[in-house]
Amino acid sequence: MDNVNITAPEHPIICRPDKSGWGLFALLALVYLGPTIALVIIQWRTPASQIGVRFLFVVVLAAFTIWAYWMLHARVEATVQGLRWRGFGGWKFAAWRDVQDYYFLQLKKDQKTYVVETSIGKLRITSFYVWSEAMENAITQHTVHTSVHAWGQLGCRSEDVPALRFYYSVREVRRNMAFMTFLVAALLLLTAPMCVSSFHSSLQSLGWWWAIAEGTIELIVFGAPLACGLLLIPTGWRALKVADQHIETSAEGIVFTDGAQRIEARWEEIVRYGVPRDTLKSTFTSPFYIHTDAGAFSFTPHLHDYALLCHIVRHWAPESASEWNNNERMEALGGDATLWTGGFPGVGERIYHYKTRTNRAFLWALACFTATPFGVRVLERSLGVPPPPLDAGTECVLAALCLGTGWAAWRYQAARIGIDNHGVTEQSAFGTRRLTWEEIRHCASGEWVVTLQGDNGAIRFWQTISYGDELMAEIKQRAVNSTLTDWKEK
Repeated sequence: MDNVNITAPEHPIICRPDKSGWGLFALLALVYLGPTIALVIIQWRTPASQIGVRFLFVVVLAAFTIWAYWMLHARVEATVQGLRWRGFGGWKFAAWRDVQDYYFLQLKKDQKTYVVETSIGKLRITSFYVWSEAMENAITQHTVHTSVHAWGQLGCRSEDVPALRFYYSVREVRRNMAFMTFLVAALLLLTAPMCVSSFHSSLQSLGWWWAIAEGTIELIVFGAPLACGLLLIPTGWRALKVADQHIETSAEGIVFTDGAQRIEARWEEIVRYGVPRDTLKSTFTSPFYIHTDAGAFSFTPHLHDYALLCHIVRHWAPESASEWNNNERMEALGGDATLWTGGFPGVGERIYHYKTRTNRAFLWALACFTATPFGVRVLERSLGVPPPPLDAGTECVLAALCLGTGWAAWRYQAARIGIDNHGVTEQSAFGTRRLTWEEIRHCASGEWVVTLQGDNGAIRFWQTISYGDELMAEIKQRAVNSTLTDWKEK
């Protein structure tokens, strides 16, 4: 039916990719330029062909070009007639009467994907977009003909009847693993001869030190994806052995079958669930365990809609059930003494810093990339090899690498967010900013950055901050005057 009585905005409601994606774009470009420039400097002094470096440049440039095109081209619009959207291709349109269902998928604690099912297909608005309350309300108000009248998590709504069914798709696993095997084999066949040739050329022309330096960089650039692929492929093929397992969920409980046994339990009968600490070594291989009064079972990430099932279990499981691992506590470094200005839990102002395992690993990787060109220069001087001249462009890139690494190191060591009963304090490279709880008017959570807008300025912090869930929950609770618009629920 047409909703002619709904008052529509004079202009379309537009949803575009988050601008913070450009920051990630620049960051990845900076990281990839480091080893590429180092390879250029090394191969400059060798007679070997630079086809490897050119190939790397083409691949990276193509990936960044596709990313930039999507950032500029993708958008979703809500008008009085319906929804229209585009990604990499042309426009698609669905009238409001063609909308059949809408819901969100909160597959991670800090990310939501909004899904609108229409007669021409599904519209997926991922967390890379800037979601707005206006878009949410427009879809709700114009789809009164559907059985759903409010946004909710798929699998956690009263309208989700019949039960959701989760399974291992044999065809999908075989297709993905065959494609992964092909990519690994192709990368190995393409890069192995090139690396051997360049290593031999550097060894003959410049000696062992140059050859070792070049081999190390090529191992980092090409070896990392090869290692990931080789680790992932066996786990995928092993998933075929449990292809007869099926799991069903409903508002009442969960049912597991594998051909040999059937475990049926109500949600309140779940005793423990999650990924145990000793299996957190790999995201691809960690099984999700569920212990109930009726028995125990597990499923792996190769299960179709694995992340959705994990979230449904977390939603319905009783508060008395314990969940394995505390990812935030395992992620943060320094212990409880670093979380309070007084040095002891509960003493002074609560501190949220950037000293986490992920940030530390990223900082080490960035530092190694930045130091590589300078290490090559040191080797040149120690071996008496005349270094090639640096043009202005190379000097600018090296300066940008140094500045970026220095900023990242300072942020890791000193940047922080503090909260107390009066407000929020940010310690950044630009000084100290403070907003009282009453001054915060707007809270927006993007894909990478959270912004607190106040009367006298703004405070921003990255999603990679330690105990981010706890910090955002505190802000949401205490910022009494905030509209909380565009806030992405944890």
